[in-house]
Amino acid sequence: MRQHIGRTIGRGNGKYSLGNLSEALPIEYCAYIVKPQKDKGRIFENVGPQYMQACKEYNEKVLTEIKAKKEARKSLRHRIMEAYEMEHEMNHNKKLSDHKKYEPDDDTFEERLNDPPHCDIMMNQMGQNAYPENRTLKKTLKWIIAYYKENDELINCNQIKNFADTILIKYFKGYDDWLIDRMTRF
Repeated sequence: MRQHIGRTIGRGNGKYSLGNLSEALPIEYCAYIVKPQKDKGRIFENVGPQYMQACKEYNEKVLTEIKAKKEARKSLRHRIMEAYEMEHEMNHNKKLSDHKKYEPDDDTFEERLNDPPHCDIMMNQMGQNAYPENRTLKKTLKWIIAYYKENDELINCNQIKNFADTILIKYFKGYDDWLIDRMTRF
């Protein structure tokens, strides 16, 4: 029987199952069988369109649960970087669309926009100790703290500073040099 099915229908779990069922047409089993596949040549006997729709809805529910579990397993660093990248992309697209609306003839703007901005680091001297007054760092720290508040995360000052350093190194020119100077200063 397996050989006949394998030759006529195909092999694998997505094609058929010969396991014993405890009830007639359990939704979990049927939903697994009808999940979207590459080939459309599936045959379903004695199954109405309402039941097929219920199977599709069950599959969507399972996919949503799987995505939620994957999201919950992501580390805080991954979630923060993804959120910042989404905001960075939205800001980038907004600047680009605003510029095209008001200055459509400027062809070099997109190229300049794709070039990472310089970090606005200013050094002030107080005796022998130099300290940075960094608007970009403060803005990034505020964004991360707002993320912590919004997502009810446990505040860890060192971790927040490390996330800010990671974001600034990735998205701003000159911050890595400033960070190296700061770390080798003593």
